[in-house]
Amino acid sequence: MSVLRGKELAKNPELLEHALGVLIEARYFQTMTADILREVLREGTYLKVPKGRSIISEAQTDDDVYFLLDGSLAVSSGSKFILRLNTPGDIAGEFAVVSSTPRSADVVAESDAELVRISSSIVKKAQTDDPVRAVQFLTVFGHIMAAKLRETSQRAKLYEDAVMEAREIASSHAELESEIDDKLQEILL
Repeated sequence: MSVLRGKELAKNPELLEHALGVLIEARYFQTMTADILREVLREGTYLKVPKGRSIISEAQTDDDVYFLLDGSLAVSSGSKFILRLNTPGDIAGEFAVVSSTPRSADVVAESDAELVRISSSIVKKAQTDDPVRAVQFLTVFGHIMAAKLRETSQRAKLYEDAVMEAREIASSHAELESEIDDKLQEILL
């Protein structure tokens, strides 16, 4: 896979502000300040990715994380489709921040897409070179992971509620069948 070339946001203030404007309104970024997000985005690269282009390959071990500004990405593992990312602010590859294990899925542009690529390796080198930058980066990803955890918890609660409702319906259905059987027995007598 060839390297995607883009425009460094630190050298393109208009693109930096565009990316910031899109992301600060997105669900994973609403709990953080624009100043911290801006500083992290300065380390990023703006990319225009054509439809069909792979941005992450399964078993790859890079540190790149992608923030979707526009377009659509398809996430799959092997031949199995996992998920579609098509909402501005969706994130691909975020576990590169906390893990050095190989990627577990492929991510391909499903339509032409605009992304910001940030390497989480800045945390590793910044911890000694620039601890303030490392804290900013980890703060942004702490907010992202907390938002994802809240979202997952809400989904788990909805699933739990649906299971309980299905059990109640099944129980009511069994009781109703029993009552109908009893009435039929009475009629037959």
